[in-house]
Amino acid sequence: MLRLVFTTSLVFLAAATSFALIVGSTPLPPIAQPIQFSHKLHVDYFQDGRHRQAMVSMHQERLLKELGDEEIVGEMIGQIEQGSCRLCHGDFDKNAENLSRLGQCAECHRVFLDHDVQASNEERSCMGCHNTAVHAPWASIANTNTCAACHPLPLAGDHEEMKLLEFVEQEKMISWARVYDYLPGEIVFSHERHVELGGVKCQKCHGHVERAEQPLSLEVNLSMEDCMSCHETSRANNDCLACHK
Repeated sequence: MLRLVFTTSLVFLAAATSFALIVGSTPLPPIAQPIQFSHKLHVDYFQDGRHRQAMVSMHQERLLKELGDEEIVGEMIGQIEQGSCRLCHGDFDKNAENLSRLGQCAECHRVFLDHDVQASNEERSCMGCHNTAVHAPWASIANTNTCAACHPLPLAGDHEEMKLLEFVEQEKMISWARVYDYLPGEIVFSHERHVELGGVKCQKCHGHVERAEQPLSLEVNLSMEDCMSCHETSRANNDCLACHK
């Protein structure tokens, strides 16, 4: 019996050591992905005003076709440039159930209708693609429908975007490989509790995503000690059952 307990203890110790080495080791190389996605390219697009300008131009073109009055359209575009969506979409928050009025834009904007994401542009661009992070344990990964909202036609025209457009044209799901799917089964982790309730920024766990020009790699240390240290700093619950089943 004593030998069995000793052997079991050694096995547990070896497993714990292996796990510590996995999460605390040198960053692993990026996992091969079907498309070489650049976070920096996309974050820059939303932060430097190109997305807003593209939306203003799109609205201006549509309004001119519908109304045909340049003076009225000019006044409306002035409000749109200031970020006012209520002129055409009414009470934006109450329009959550009528996302058809937002067309493909709803793919990204739906997350801001139901949640008070009072964050900087960098967080807004994250939530547009990983929208379930604010109301579910997991963060969704953008796929064909979401990508097609901003890529109806080639934007950059590079090789990776052309691969994306093939997925869009064929209406095929992109087989992204998960990067952070490595926590033990007994660990309970909720994005909603950290992002929506705790106000934790994406960069806290995922590193400087806004600078990543290649698909992400495993670069954060999620040992129990690190998680508990973060909880202590932020005065979050450090009870065992808060994170362990």
